[in-house]
Amino acid sequence: MKRIGVLGYGRRMETVLRNVVQSGRGQVRVEAFYDTSEKTAARIAAANPGIRVCRSVAELVGLDTIDWVFIGSFNAAHRDHAVAALEAGKHVFCEKPVATTRAHCLDILAACRRHPRQSFGVGFVLRYSAFYRQMKQWIDAGRLGELISLEFNETLAPYHGAAMHGNWRRRTAWSGPMILEKCCHDMDILLWLTGSRPARVASFGGLNFFKAKNAHYNDLYPVGPNGYRYYDRGLATGFAVGEEHNITPFNDDKDTVDNQVAILEMENEVRASFHYCMHSAQLERRFYMCGTRGTIRGDVLTGRLEYTPVGWDPQTEVVRPIAGNDHGNAEEPMAHDVVECMLRGTPLPTTAEDGVRAAFVSLALEEARVSGQVVDMRPYWQSLT
Repeated sequence: MKRIGVLGYGRRMETVLRNVVQSGRGQVRVEAFYDTSEKTAARIAAANPGIRVCRSVAELVGLDTIDWVFIGSFNAAHRDHAVAALEAGKHVFCEKPVATTRAHCLDILAACRRHPRQSFGVGFVLRYSAFYRQMKQWIDAGRLGELISLEFNETLAPYHGAAMHGNWRRRTAWSGPMILEKCCHDMDILLWLTGSRPARVASFGGLNFFKAKNAHYNDLYPVGPNGYRYYDRGLATGFAVGEEHNITPFNDDKDTVDNQVAILEMENEVRASFHYCMHSAQLERRFYMCGTRGTIRGDVLTGRLEYTPVGWDPQTEVVRPIAGNDHGNAEEPMAHDVVECMLRGTPLPTTAEDGVRAAFVSLALEEARVSGQVVDMRPYWQSLT
């Protein structure tokens, strides 16, 4: 039996743990938790009779009755929680992003290196999707030839963007920049599929829609069947973590953005462009990769993956590894791999190092956006040695 202690038991962590416990088939259970929200603590305690409610991080990580610490706290707390758990001799599963600053990332890596026998996994759920794994198999089999360039994106439904702009993610002090909070998944997939790292990056972005002067947009649509206005879904349903912190998304009490574009030049001379928008009526999470022998195009939201070879009269091969959704139908596969690590020590494919590399790319893109300069990423990568 492996026992879990939880730091930050929000909605996302509830989903992760439900799948992990189910996959564990009686060999994994949640023993204790600590959450700074009294409302969340009361809800979790009521839903899990017998669970131990801890009063501090130190109390939880100090328990002899837990083997693993699962971290689902505010992003800015990840460093402190991860380091405390590792120093206490626990294995760690940390939700993405692994940390919100370069210094915090390096602190976690240093703690992992001090405790090499302890596992550390990062919740990059997309990496566990059959969709992206099929794409990676095609690339590794040489079907692209040499990769030349690519574009990738993520567009969010307006209510999804609204929820994030009305909760704790609206402030970088809590969540880090939005491209880190929302898109480090995509940066991890970029690094994994290309087998390379960005050498330099540039980015532009801003807050165009979710601000106070646009509150009148909430009056354009009728009240929905559940009794809330279109942009109030996060307020009305608890769609977002930290319900007690939720306010209208049309607020100026924030320092984040709702759209951003980026260009990246990889160390292997592949060029990439990225776009995310938090207010779109047509949703995509797409990769479009052009190589010397063919082209791969896929959208995880539809599950449709295409390969077209170069040549006379090319025939496009179309497969659907998954039905399609925003997490690539990968919640259960991730839970399975986490349980395999917990019970049998099988290494997880998404490590602390992966988490730091994806965070570094996201942080460099934010540096480029804020400074208006092309950012040389060599100092980022040199700090890892």
